[in-house]
Amino acid sequence: YSIPRLVYHMDEPAIAAITNYYRKTIPAGSTILDVGASWVSHFPTSFPSSMDSISGLGINSVELSLNDQLSGGFVVLDMNRPDLKLPYNGESFDVITSVATIDYWIDPVNVLKELGRILRPGGKIYISFTNRCFVQKATKIWLDAGASQAKMDETISNKSTRRENDGTINKAPLQVELVNAFFEYAGDWFQPRYAFDITPILPATPKGQKQDPVYMVEATKS
Repeated sequence: YSIPRLVYHMDEPAIAAITNYYRKTIPAGSTILDVGASWVSHFPTSFPSSMDSISGLGINSVELSLNDQLSGGFVVLDMNRPDLKLPYNGESFDVITSVATIDYWIDPVNVLKELGRILRPGGKIYISFTNRCFVQKATKIWLDAGASQAKMDETISNKSTRRENDGTINKAPLQVELVNAFFEYAGDWFQPRYAFDITPILPATPKGQKQDPVYMVEATKS
């Protein structure tokens, strides 16, 4: 990942949905870590001034240096290092976010354990993702879950709605179940956990154009 990729990893409605979710749920004055940050983070534009600090972890220094939301600075670090140790003291952050990156973590359970270490009690982790990824880099278990879900979605029984009016998922896609399992194996401190389908409902999309679904898994450190 030596060459910067100044691209968006999901469509505009999905990005807007994540931004709006953060706006509604992250309290002012929070100390935030954005894991898998790049040249953009998906926080509201008011966050750098309304939050205590926003720090970033990513894998390309050029991308991170262009991110004007990282008021707390950034660290370049490969989350797939076998000896992963995040460069922060225990209980350093109120909120940890990660957008469209969990599908690339080779050992997501170990990563979540480290994130749990640096999260304060009562703090929250927000993991969001779509069905879009770089297939050459995503893990096999993630790709297999996506392929199995696609086959399930071809049946009539799985075309019914997956969410209630408040966004709560009532029929979880396999990748949501996978993220929940990662949290489960990471330890008992991630309770409670909730999953939401925050895909925006649009009036119409151009013919032949598919909209990115977007899911948010939220876990609180007990």
